[in-house]
Amino acid sequence: MLKKITSILSFILSTALLCGAADSTAVKSKIITEAGLNAKIDWAGLWNGGVFDRDASGLGASVLLARLGGRITDNFTFYTRLRLSKSALGYDGKDPDRFLPWIDKLYLAYSVGDWTFRAGKNISQLGGFEIAKAPHDTYFTSSAVSSLVSYIWGLEIEKRLGEGNDVLTLQLGQSEYRNRENPNLYGAYLSYFGTHGFYSNLSSISVSAIPGGGAAGAIVLGNRFHIPGNFLVDIDFYHRSTKNALFFKDWSLMGEIRWTSPKGFIDLILRGDYDYCCKDISTFTFLAPGTSALTLGGGVEYYPVKGNRQIRIHAIYRHRPGDNCLDIGFTWNPEFVK
Repeated sequence: MLKKITSILSFILSTALLCGAADSTAVKSKIITEAGLNAKIDWAGLWNGGVFDRDASGLGASVLLARLGGRITDNFTFYTRLRLSKSALGYDGKDPDRFLPWIDKLYLAYSVGDWTFRAGKNISQLGGFEIAKAPHDTYFTSSAVSSLVSYIWGLEIEKRLGEGNDVLTLQLGQSEYRNRENPNLYGAYLSYFGTHGFYSNLSSISVSAIPGGGAAGAIVLGNRFHIPGNFLVDIDFYHRSTKNALFFKDWSLMGEIRWTSPKGFIDLILRGDYDYCCKDISTFTFLAPGTSALTLGGGVEYYPVKGNRQIRIHAIYRHRPGDNCLDIGFTWNPEFVK
């Protein structure tokens, strides 16, 4: 595994250096426009029923991502993000993507005017700020969201509306419900993103095939509020429906309040998630029938470098019925090309 990681990192670094050399010789535009890493190293302690779980706790790199993006022509761009974790690099049969499971994103995009077309692997257009959050920025989340297979192969058509503050995206690709026993499931997603003043919205409607036959529909309503006093508030509602469970029988509510200190050194975080699934549901769901679970938590992030958020130190506590978790560590997001 170490050999694979070394080879991939060497490729990222050498490509970035070659690009820098080319750019310094007056090339009209950069070939590589982005190259970097996202590394989160932390100690996570888990207590089950008040008893410390030594096997489930430990210190290590919980997230290691390598990113590379660039421009081929004025219209064609590409982007890839590799997940350099042990389970991804050494396929263990748990990921439904048997081929190249360590790729989170790998797509080619063609843009003309207000239209963009993408082909490859990207995050599903399921909507919601919680679902769209990057792995290194996620400490804990809803049980339903953590069960999603969030990165899918497919095609996307994106249309910017008006002055570009509103974006509609249609994505046809793999289903977020697929698993290793049912890898060939597909879905359709229509998402909307818009920003107007203090309010942003990231929402979607979708329909996807589910294991066992049939399909599930989903409505995701993602809301973000920028509130005076350096407050950021996210409220996401994720509603899932199947043939025998149409309305408010399978859903999740997620919320987060974040306050940033005036000088930007400290973020205070308070968040909660609630998952619900009725007990008489009989089709495939992410949650066990009868689930009614509230998760609460919060903590602090510290950015030691003024005006630079590439280094972050965190301490986060999470409580849900039956277990508690304390996560302490740091994140480093170096940029080799900007």
